[in-house]
Amino acid sequence: MFLSHLDIMRVFERGVRMAEIPIRMTSGFNPHPRISFPLALGLGIGARNEIVELELAEWMPAEDVRRRLAECLPEGVEIASAKAIPPRAKKMVTDVTYEIYAPEGEAFWRPLIQTALSRPQIVVERERKGKTRRVNLRPFILDLGFAGGIIHLRLKVTREGTARVEEVLCALLGGQTKDTIHRPIVRSQVNLIDDAELVKRRMGR
Repeated sequence: MFLSHLDIMRVFERGVRMAEIPIRMTSGFNPHPRISFPLALGLGIGARNEIVELELAEWMPAEDVRRRLAECLPEGVEIASAKAIPPRAKKMVTDVTYEIYAPEGEAFWRPLIQTALSRPQIVVERERKGKTRRVNLRPFILDLGFAGGIIHLRLKVTREGTARVEEVLCALLGGQTKDTIHRPIVRSQVNLIDDAELVKRRMGR
């Protein structure tokens, strides 16, 4: 099943309505439930441990939200846990981890990974609105390894953007295009940081 980010949003909006969770709505002519994902998921990429934020109009215990919402979501979409966060708490994504299923084995992938990590630049071209720009992926790659038939990739996320998992895979395979690298990909972790911790890191504490 391939769901776009908008499809996933609709799934949760429908689930919240069915579960009768008191969700806060946006203002304006066409209000929507205040439901957000810190980082949109690319089409065709599986996911575990994703994070979704709900802004409630009135207090409800986090476990009650989890239980009621879980009962109203379709098969394959599960709520593992829920917790309350302070109102208006701002968090940003620091990095994400992907698993790429690679059946060729360690002897095939280990040299490719070592070569990629040894390079100061891994440049790709991106096209948007008829314009092409060059992007260096290497600064975004925090970790890249192979174990148990899976490539493990951790990418840094900044305000300016990040690398795309498909771009890194294409670079490993010698510049192949996304249309030729049919591989199951799962985003296994999204890591967040709040404003207070971000300030501490910037101050070197």
